[in-house]
Amino acid sequence: MILGGFQFKLDTLAYQKLQRSTKQRWAKKERMGKRSAYQWLGKDDDDFTMNGRLLPGFKGEVSSLDQLRSMADSGEPYMMVSGYGHVFGQQIILSVDDNRDLFFDDGANERFDFSLKLRRYDDDESGVGSIGGAVSG
Repeated sequence: MILGGFQFKLDTLAYQKLQRSTKQRWAKKERMGKRSAYQWLGKDDDDFTMNGRLLPGFKGEVSSLDQLRSMADSGEPYMMVSGYGHVFGQQIILSVDDNRDLFFDDGANERFDFSLKLRRYDDDESGVGSIGGAVSG
């Protein structure tokens, strides 16, 4: 998996689990004596969560977490592409979390469990769903 210029692999940061949640928007209309009716309004958030473990004494770089945090701090979306070439589109980094345990005598960490949360980013330039893109004069 590649996110922008960052490649997830054993030498940098490997994830063990990738979760995707794709949501839809529906408007609810109350009806007298009947169940509510719903109208589909379109796509909503498309979120990814990557969970993994970093073992710096074995494989991976602690600086990889810092690099992802720097990418998040930039406020920019990044293209995400799977190792098979599937394009997931532009993603924003919502959070980078880590838990550290198994400390050496000198205080260094032997193990980092991490979680990265991403959300699909579609800019308004595409014209999809915009009034200007749907109305011609």
